[in-house]
Amino acid sequence: MNTKRHITAPNDGIAIRNVVILIMIQATIGCMIPVHFLLGGIAGKQIAASPALATLPISMTIIGGMIATSFITRNMTRYGRQPAFAVATLVATIGCLIAAYGIQSGQFLLLCLGSLLIGSFMSAQGLFRFAATDMASPEFRSRAISFAILGGLAAAFAGPTLAGQYSVPNLATPYIIVAAISVVMTIGYFLLQLPKPERGPKAANIPLREILASSKVRAAMLISITSYAMMNLMMTSTPLAVEGCGFTRYDSSSIVRAHVIAMFAPSFFTGYLIKWFGLNRVVYAGLIIMVLASITALAGVQLSNFYGALILVGIGWNFGFIGGTNMLANALTDPAASKRLQGINDTIMWSCVAVASLSSGLLMNLLGDGARLGWNYVNYAMLPCLIIAMIWGGLLMKKGNQ
Repeated sequence: MNTKRHITAPNDGIAIRNVVILIMIQATIGCMIPVHFLLGGIAGKQIAASPALATLPISMTIIGGMIATSFITRNMTRYGRQPAFAVATLVATIGCLIAAYGIQSGQFLLLCLGSLLIGSFMSAQGLFRFAATDMASPEFRSRAISFAILGGLAAAFAGPTLAGQYSVPNLATPYIIVAAISVVMTIGYFLLQLPKPERGPKAANIPLREILASSKVRAAMLISITSYAMMNLMMTSTPLAVEGCGFTRYDSSSIVRAHVIAMFAPSFFTGYLIKWFGLNRVVYAGLIIMVLASITALAGVQLSNFYGALILVGIGWNFGFIGGTNMLANALTDPAASKRLQGINDTIMWSCVAVASLSSGLLMNLLGDGARLGWNYVNYAMLPCLIIAMIWGGLLMKKGNQ
């Protein structure tokens, strides 16, 4: 038996090994998410009864992630992260196959059901960032979080490239390919060396009020959740906006690819920026960059505007999300409370992201003013949310530092 698997003291050597494995998993299985986010709305538009329902499959994925988070967190606490991640990935793999059949047969409800199950992996992938910190020293945590999501950079190339090779009626094929990859790569979870589940008092017995009492916890949740929800609002709308403004499927896949690269590429240095400039400054910079993304999108609907807005919102997400995660990882010292906080944070986050995703379809289509005005509505909706997060988050961070 490999006793190293159950080491509980911080060990940056083991943490680095875990990060490498998580990068490999995200670089392969992680292709599932950009493929689905690029094709889900397009496939939905083809087979849904109304164009206003086009982004419902994406919204169902977010809702699936929201539902799955509580199950994954509970199973992580009881059985460990590895089996919880593996089960979630296999559920999402089944979802890919159901979605593929729904697309192929023109059954919108099956596409939505498959999309709901795909959310299981999205939720598990979101929790990878906390798994990266389990064995990391406090000094290494910000870099561990940054590096752990770098596998998304490879997925940013492979996912949209794969999706861009297929058009109607062959949109089901990329889903089948990523399902096959996921089955093979699930074994990677069991190569992780992580602490055993806590056998002490159950996390559920820790009062929620006690967990959320810290201003640092509330600031971390506000910033990370706002960053993710606003990024998703813009990203979900992008394929419909790009093609609705007269550009091609190749253009939309290239823009999404550039966006996902911008989300993950800064991870090479985000941890160092946090070390050099301080966590609060990096987080605030992320929110400001996302505001600039909205302004860029509102300035016009040329390809340069789409590229600029999606690249900026990706960079802003990276700074805000990694910074907020780092704040969350350092906010509590009790392992049981920390794991419960992770589950609470991600459940609320996926709830807000689900609302944002549903709103994107409504803003783009329900008002009936065309893709250009729909795209403007999306970006007008982002600005007040980001400004509130900047003001409220800044006050909470200041209070937490006192």
